[in-house]
Amino acid sequence: MYKILIVEDDETIAGGLKNHLEKWNYQAECMTDFKDVMGKFVEFEPQLVLLDIVLPFFNGFHWCQEIRKISKVPIIFLSSANDNMNIVMAMNMGGDEFIEKPFDLNVVTAKVQAVLRRTYEFRGTADVMEWNGAILNLADATVLYQDQKLELSKNEFKILQILLENTGKIVSRESIMTRLWDSNEFIDDNTLTVNVARLRKKMEQIGLWRKDHHKKRNRIYGGGMKLLIAFLKDKTREISLYAGTVGIFIVVAFLYNIRMDALKYALLLVILWLFLYVITEYHRFRKKHLLLERFKKSTQECTKELPECRNLLELDYQELLGIFDEKILELKSEARIKGQDLSDYYGMWVHQIKTPIAAMHILLQSVEDENPALPELKEMKMELFKMEQYVEMVLTYLRMEDMSGDLQFEKVSLDKILKQSVRKYSQMFILQKIRLDYRPVERIVLTDEKWLEFVTEQILSNALKYTKNGGEIRICLEEKRGRECLVIEDNGIGIQAEDLPRVFEKGFTGYNGRADKKSTGIGLYLCKKIMDKMGHKIWIDSEVGKGTRVYLELTRKEWNPE
Repeated sequence: MYKILIVEDDETIAGGLKNHLEKWNYQAECMTDFKDVMGKFVEFEPQLVLLDIVLPFFNGFHWCQEIRKISKVPIIFLSSANDNMNIVMAMNMGGDEFIEKPFDLNVVTAKVQAVLRRTYEFRGTADVMEWNGAILNLADATVLYQDQKLELSKNEFKILQILLENTGKIVSRESIMTRLWDSNEFIDDNTLTVNVARLRKKMEQIGLWRKDHHKKRNRIYGGGMKLLIAFLKDKTREISLYAGTVGIFIVVAFLYNIRMDALKYALLLVILWLFLYVITEYHRFRKKHLLLERFKKSTQECTKELPECRNLLELDYQELLGIFDEKILELKSEARIKGQDLSDYYGMWVHQIKTPIAAMHILLQSVEDENPALPELKEMKMELFKMEQYVEMVLTYLRMEDMSGDLQFEKVSLDKILKQSVRKYSQMFILQKIRLDYRPVERIVLTDEKWLEFVTEQILSNALKYTKNGGEIRICLEEKRGRECLVIEDNGIGIQAEDLPRVFEKGFTGYNGRADKKSTGIGLYLCKKIMDKMGHKIWIDSEVGKGTRVYLELTRKEWNPE
């Protein structure tokens, strides 16, 4: 009987899934304490996890990452957030399947059965595989070698399993890709190359590949006497031919009774010539070996600086290395292009989605003009505004990678930045009847206006989100920690003391996630990243039921206009 853990905060959905799965003879367990998902996971030891994306405290992406740190158990995401971005993120985080809400219970059962069948029934009877002293555990996708344990990703585990199943055989790239993804329709060679490179790097970390590969090299190509032995082995044919030729002359001289005194001088000259030959060739051999060792340690292109070829075969090898070098550069270029294309696509999506948002603004305005007393109008405006903020957050997230090159520091008015942010949220202040206590901030700061404005907007957004109707938000300058800081304060619901140290973590939503099921745990994370990159500081003080104070320290690069 397979055990299935259901991580779904909607009790109706979770209960329905549990009852239905139990009818199919599965042992299902529903999550109740969403603050300790990992504790329940370790205790229950499920063979499959049904995981919602939007959860209290941490989202599903976070828990998927945490599960992947200790287990390769299959994970099926359940979510109403069915856009391509969430599906891609779910798969990239380690998910095995994605089911859109609302769903048919029979469809869920079919996908559960398929995932379990692929994961467990087709694996084989053996629980472990052994190779050169290393143990591959098929149950938890780990490698044990000399008391060192290595955890593998799903693809890395499958690649290593395929290679071990075909030990001593050549495994084609096409067969590996077919085994990994059932078809190679959406997979290219570069993707497989990246996965293999990551696997080899992990093997090197525990000394497995390094010991297996370099032990042989050290045995053959070591320094001193070992290097000399390697050279003699390389020159065995030449030395044997030379010795055989000399032996023939000695035998002929013996048969014809030629005086040995006459041969002594010839033998001495031959031995001397052989000694000089060995010394010269060994010097060339050692020099070439050291040069190649230096190239191996270098990450830069070195095919153009290889030792001069002495024969046709060496020339062929160097030309082959040059082809490989060009192929690697081509793959790197393709990877950069693909990454840029993906980023461009998401950027285009963000900008295109703004068009229907603008159209919705116009439609709402028309509705308001015709029926200003419509009770749903206020709620629609607020939800549309939230949609705009989420879209802007996505765009900012995409820009984060290249933020360093985008930074443009200049002297700007802090008062100007704050007024622009407040003006943007003016409608929210009015709709929620929240009072603004704004005390003019007459300061000139050296910062990036665009990025600092994003930070202040995110803080205001959170303040508005967690402040009840009729509350108050205050903006002012205060002395804190010996520095003058910008303070954005609200009298909202506040933050739990145990959550404060983690509010800037990616994906963390805390207790307040129960109050707002759409909380992503990304806003404050982005604020912290941006402030760090700009050389500024941000921290938060809060008390449950009394409100939250966000401090922005900008004095590192701040001037008084006076």
